[in-house]
Amino acid sequence: MAAVKPAARRSSLLGDVRNLIIEARSQIARTVDTGLLFSNWQIGMRIRQDVLKLKRAAYGKQIVSTLSRQLEPEFGRGYSEKSLRHMHRLAEVFPDPEIVSDTVSAIKANTMAVQ
Repeated sequence: MAAVKPAARRSSLLGDVRNLIIEARSQIARTVDTGLLFSNWQIGMRIRQDVLKLKRAAYGKQIVSTLSRQLEPEFGRGYSEKSLRHMHRLAEVFPDPEIVSDTVSAIKANTMAVQ
């Protein structure tokens, strides 16, 4: 039986560790994406509650614009007026939290099946 050369062991070690890092990063990205989806949906629902409560579209635009100006300096571009409108639209299209949860579960299942 031939002995494994030290260089081959290092190469195998490097490959294994690289694969572990890549897989961990991939899992973290999926977790973050899921968390962001739920967070964005919740923000959209909260905005939607205020806009619907007032039942005035013009004032609704003001709410989103004002909220964006208050959030963007602290949390960055992800909370621009355009982003908040997308969150509001997400909540409008998917008002039922079960739908959002089922969609995330289906995406996770598809991602796991691909691996």
